[in-house]
Amino acid sequence: MITRERSDSDYWPASRLVISQPDESVLLQQLGIVDAKPLLDLVEADRDHFVPYGSDFADTVRDVKDAVTGIALTRPDRMRFGIWDDGELRGETGLMYRAGATAETYWWVGAEHTRKGYATRAQQLLGAWSFKAGRLTSLYATIHEDNMHSRGVAENAGFIPDEQQEDVIRYVKLKQ
Repeated sequence: MITRERSDSDYWPASRLVISQPDESVLLQQLGIVDAKPLLDLVEADRDHFVPYGSDFADTVRDVKDAVTGIALTRPDRMRFGIWDDGELRGETGLMYRAGATAETYWWVGAEHTRKGYATRAQQLLGAWSFKAGRLTSLYATIHEDNMHSRGVAENAGFIPDEQQEDVIRYVKLKQ
């Protein structure tokens, strides 16, 4: 199910895309400025969680101002979604549109939420929405070869290994 949540506040965006399935607590909601504090709290809970595979994300979110700026300045070729369960932010996923009908996807979940299926479910929801919306024919994810958790997420969400370059593996998922 795809809905738009209307906001009565002056915060951007005035309406945010929500991707969900009936009778399921996990949903994706387009990030808005009001999500800056929960995003920062999730990063602050364990900054070292982001370090092992070369992510500098935690370094870009040092305070609420950084989180607000990151959300507000999201490029037009990118969509950012919070991964929510029972009203609590568990992580983030998104799309970065590329040439043709292709997009790169990414995901992360807070350290205390790993290995609970959030990233996999987020990729299943995002992939289904991306292909159903008719704009994309393929998604890909670039994952460090030693990141076995993210490799498992990709495979469980229907991605297949496509090519390896140096220390990363590119996974692809094609529209069925």
